[in-house]
Parts: sequence; structure tokens; C-alpha cells
Amino acid sequence: MKIAELSVKNPQFTLVVFALLAALGVSSFMSIPRSEDPQFPIPGFVIVAIHPGASPTDVEELVANPIEESLGELDDIKKLRTTVSESVAVTFIEFESNVDVDKKEQEVRRQIAAVEKDLPADLLSLEIKRFATSNVSLVQVALVSAGAPWKVLEAAADDLERRLEGVKGVKDAEVHGVPEREVRVTLDLEKLALLGVPMDQVFQALGSDNQTIPGGNVDLNGRRMGIKTSGAFRTLDDVRGTVIGGDGNAVLHLLDVAEVAWATAPHEVRTRYDGERALFVTALQKEGQNVFEPGAAPLVLGLLAAAVVWRRPHA
Repeated sequence: MKIAELSVKNPQFTLVVFALLAALGVSSFMSIPRSEDPQFPIPGFVIVAIHPGASPTDVEELVANPIEESLGELDDIKKLRTTVSESVAVTFIEFESNVDVDKKEQEVRRQIAAVEKDLPADLLSLEIKRFATSNVSLVQVALVSAGAPWKVLEAAADDLERRLEGVKGVKDAEVHGVPEREVRVTLDLEKLALLGVPMDQVFQALGSDNQTIPGGNVDLNGRRMGIKTSGAFRTLDDVRGTVIGGDGNAVLHLLDVAEVAWATAPHEVRTRYDGERALFVTALQKEGQNVFEPGAAPLVLGLLAAAVVWRRPHA
């Protein structure tokens, strides 16, 4: 019997089936996760190594080649390439589409951990990032100011970042455009010359005091405890009190020959909104979440309540 004939002879049964299918379609439409881009696992990773001050040749020989050789031992590799520039090596590795992405991530991390001991000791950072289609901004907020101090803007951005991270459906929140803070030491060259203290001596004193050195282990009543010297600077007074020289009668501290104060590092990444300087706070969506679910409403209300936007006239 044909489906059309069966439907005509059983109208009530046909209506019930049609209603059930319609209800199933509406339920699926309301419950299926929706995002800006489709979410699916990508068997690709990027390894970023930063070696400050190294030339591209040194970065290639000391960093990029060992990483590539270690990753080349893995199976199912589709693409493996490295881009080298001043102080930075970026390695891309992509596997065949039929592999287990989580398992491959463990293998990549294991290979990088194994080769890390062969990399330069002064390597600044070594990061492994996994490709993901869900790494798109769910919302982006600009904190705009023409004259507010960076410290004030950063505090407002950090507060908003914490609020966003507590919202359901948000995987992570990030602040962009914040200049790094640094301690600036302004030496009095005349005083140094009068006291006969070379600048290299000052640099060595600062470098040796601002580090933590392991001190071995101590056995006490059957318990072994690790000890270390805590020499890292914590406050400006710690920096000012650095001993840079002296004789049998007096000790020369850094504050005697220099001014120490907080300062802003060179701003390498500048962010603007409508031509005005700004900081951006972005929130990333969790995988499998619906961008239109009720959590979006509290998110917007939280932004309106928490955002502190400074708008002052230009000087």
C-alpha cells in the first residue's frame, strides 16, 4: 500500500504523526546548540616558542629544529611546518581527520615536554594551543577613556573579566590592550662616578637579588622538606634596598644613587574604539552551549551594570 493512500484512508493517524513530527522539529530547534560557527574537533595544534634577543638563525637552530624533530616522530601527520622570526618560532602541526584529537593532544604535549630539556634555558615561554572553532568572541566590551590612568582602566577591565567568567556559558574572558607595568630605575650617573661604582655592578646586583634559588632538602624527624632562598622583588622598597656596594664603614643601596618608581612599558599593542584609546574585554563561548539561551540576558545586563567607561576630554 502506498503512503499517500494510507494517509488518505487514515486521516486521524496521519494528523497525529504530523503533529508528533512537528513537535519533534520544534523541540530540536529549541534545544540544539547554536553558535556563530559550527563546532567540531580539529586535529591541529600550534606551538609558540619565544626566545628573547635571538636572531632568526639562532631561533631556527636552537628552538625550531628540535621541536620539529620531536613532533616528526608522531604518526598520522598531515602537515608540519614552522615559521621563524626574530625571537619567535611558531610550529603548526595538523593530523589526519580520522584521528582522536584528545589523544593526539596528549601525544603532542608529551613530545614537547620531552624536548623541552634540550631547548635554551633562557626560553621565555613555550605554549601549546589547540585549534578550536569555538574560540570566537561571544561578546566584546570596550572600556574607553581619553585621559584615565591605565591603572584605573586595567582595574575596571579585570573586574569585568571576573564577572564575565562567572556567567553560565562563558568559557573564558580576556583583557586586550593593557600595557605591561614595569619598575623603572633612573640612575644618577654623577653620583655613580663620584662613588666609583660602575653601572655593570648595579645591573649585577639587581639581577642577583631578583631570583629564587633552590637550597636543597632538610630532613627533620623523618620528614623531608625543600628549602629555597626567596630573593624575588615584591615591592618597590625591596628594589630600593638592593645593596650595590660598600666598604667596611658603610653600605651603598640602590636608593642612594637612583630613583625607583612604577612605569608603563612600551605599548606594543594599541587598541582603539572610535579613534579613542580603549581596553577590550572579550568573552568566549563554551563548547556545546546555545548562544541564545537565557544565560545571554544576564550576560548583557551584567555588562551594563559592571562596565566602567571613562570618557574625558582630550588634554
